[in-house]
Amino acid sequence: MAKVRIPSLMRDLTGGSPEVEADGATLGEVLERLSAEYPGFGARLMKDGRIKPGVVLSVDGRISLLGTYERVSPDARILILQTAGGG
Repeated sequence: MAKVRIPSLMRDLTGGSPEVEADGATLGEVLERLSAEYPGFGARLMKDGRIKPGVVLSVDGRISLLGTYERVSPDARILILQTAGGG
């Protein structure tokens, strides 16, 4: 299963867990499974089936350029990075 590192601002959704696991061949599938297991998870990251602006996902140390279509191996390490905005 892919391991997903949860940022501190989202850990309220995972019962405080800093890392969770989920199966999926793509980032979209992994996020769908996490959304089913942790209500509200997907809403924080996605809108209309796409990754929200300001959210960056990294798979095995590489920033995903394909969004939900990015392929993931069964032993992938996924990081959720939320960028800061403002001026």
